Amino acid sequence: EQAKVGSGIEALKLSQLTPDQAGNYTCSVTNALGTDSIFYAVKIQVPPQAPILQVAQVYYDSLRLSWTLENDGGSRVKGDFLHPI
Repeated sequence: EQAKVGSGIEALKLSQLTPDQAGNYTCSVTNALGTDSIFYAVKIQVPPQAPILQVAQVYYDSLRLSWTLENDGGSRVKGDFLHPI
């Protein structure tokens, strides 16, 4: 998207971003003496999706569970917790 602004201090607010809007953004200014630009790399992070839980093995008095995480939300998951319900 482009935003045209006047002179002075200006701002562009990007709200309710989604992961597909991540990427490189450019802000350029132009006057009679020329043009200058700055580039911003925007990274969108969201909560991770719930893991896929599977019963890996069943024993006489216990079982072994395994799980996989398909989407970490753009940030490394620091830990997994399994809570009884």
